[in-house]
Amino acid sequence: MRVTGLILALVGVLAGVICVVVIVQPTDPNQQAPLTNDSHLQRPNMILPLALCGVAIVVGAAMYMYGGRSYHVSNDPRVRN
Repeated sequence: MRVTGLILALVGVLAGVICVVVIVQPTDPNQQAPLTNDSHLQRPNMILPLALCGVAIVVGAAMYMYGGRSYHVSNDPRVRN
């Protein structure tokens, strides 16, 4: 569970960085297009994707902090493995 939590948190951070780059980037990826003023520039709404990234980071961190192994090693000689 710890490795899964770490991977989930890292995926959440990476997705959040991608969302922030989309918000901050002043022009479209098309470098040949003429620049327009800010009143005509339509930026995508990133509230839901950023919220999902935050949830992934929080859940991944909780899984990393509180998760243990998915199995239990028993040293009891009466238990046959």
